[in-house]
Amino acid sequence: MMIDGKFTAKERSYLASLPAVKSVSASHIRYTDQFRVECMCRYRAGIACGYLPRGRS
Repeated sequence: MMIDGKFTAKERSYLASLPAVKSVSASHIRYTDQFRVECMCRYRAGIACGYLPRGRS
C-alpha cells in the first residue's frame, strides 16, 4: 500500500522483480520499451492492458 503517494520498500522490491518494469522509484514505475510497445499494440487492437504480465521477458 502506498504511503503518502510513495511505494514501500517491499512494493518497490516486488515491482522491480517484474519483467515489464525497467526501474522503480519511491513514486514512479518505469516500464520497459518492449512492454510499452506491446501495450500500445494491444490498446489499438481493443485489448485492455491494465495488468502486468508475470513470467514474461
